[in-house]
Amino acid sequence: MKTIIRLSKLLFEKYPNSANKLTDIFKKHNIEYEVLEDTKDIWARDYMPLCLDNGTLVSYIYNPDYLEDEVYKKTITKISHEKNHLDLVIDGGNFVRYKNKAIMTDKVFKENPLKTKDEIIKTIKSTSKLDDLIMIPKQPYDIYGHSDSMVRWVNENTILINDFSIESKTFNDKLLKVLKTHNLNIKTMKYSNTFFTKERNWGAYLNFIKIDNLLIVPIYGISEDILAINQLKNIYENCTIETIELNEIIDVGGAINCITSEKVLVDEFLIVEVTPKEFKVLTFKLKDNTPWISNYNEYNLEKLDKLKTFFEKINFNKHYSVISFDKNLLDFETNKILFNLKKSSFEFNKITDNIFESSLPNKFIKNGFVNLDEKRTRVLNGLVWYLIDEK
Repeated sequence: MKTIIRLSKLLFEKYPNSANKLTDIFKKHNIEYEVLEDTKDIWARDYMPLCLDNGTLVSYIYNPDYLEDEVYKKTITKISHEKNHLDLVIDGGNFVRYKNKAIMTDKVFKENPLKTKDEIIKTIKSTSKLDDLIMIPKQPYDIYGHSDSMVRWVNENTILINDFSIESKTFNDKLLKVLKTHNLNIKTMKYSNTFFTKERNWGAYLNFIKIDNLLIVPIYGISEDILAINQLKNIYENCTIETIELNEIIDVGGAINCITSEKVLVDEFLIVEVTPKEFKVLTFKLKDNTPWISNYNEYNLEKLDKLKTFFEKINFNKHYSVISFDKNLLDFETNKILFNLKKSSFEFNKITDNIFESSLPNKFIKNGFVNLDEKRTRVLNGLVWYLIDEK
């Protein structure tokens, strides 16, 4: 899988210095980026679809209340609906996700007054494939209500938050109370007593982007930068940190996370077939949009430890399917043997005997398939193309 960073063309037109410094870092680390045409502002994070780990894009209604004045409506970028669409008013900057967990501020409730809180939470969790959606209070003075300037994930059990006790101990305590109810380890970005001024009224350091083990952090070009970067080095121990002075963007209300958006290209797929005696595991990759088998193994019931080891080592951020010609067998074996995998981002798509080969694309892998009987060959070949078409 490959992550591509998307940037508005307006960023290069209005802030060429910042845009070029950022893309220089991308080039240094072989990160691909693309330029978005026909956008109305530089804040790609706010209007571009949410990107899940497996490459699925989730669109939403971008119509923020802070742009409802006629003067600002012309700056709203309209994006076509993806197959997975949230029929809710949301800002992408108010969605901070790690695998199957996400954090949003409660401003999303105000923006969708015709729906109950439970309806909003259920819709977001279902469409975005979340097990946990954490709703935190927005800062009282923040008209945007974005969570990406407040909290960032370190891992699935640990988050990093800005220290709001400097501004309001009451608000800071309220925020911590909510986060602790979700059993999270909390780390705090500390600031010196001289950092906040009338002009510098928010800490942009948390508005970084993380691409695999690379952290690109906005800085101000002041002595406080050293304190902030040292804290990030201690927290993200396995990451390489690149910094970029970004005052001209920070001064207009955002930083690196705000001006970027991700797209994940899926080029690897996984199929697991369940039979009465064994699990048959096939992985294939796309090359020039043609599927090629990269691995095929059969694990009988005596080799289940090897199967589990295989699953633990592979990257689950890929498209996958689990199939069987016997639905009862599939349900039983999946629950009995592979239950532990449900804790990961690996999610079972059950294509069983109620979906016949005639309903799948009648295409074949150009380099052939494993030695299967005719029906299984047709089903598995069709399933390969089904997964490609669905990605």
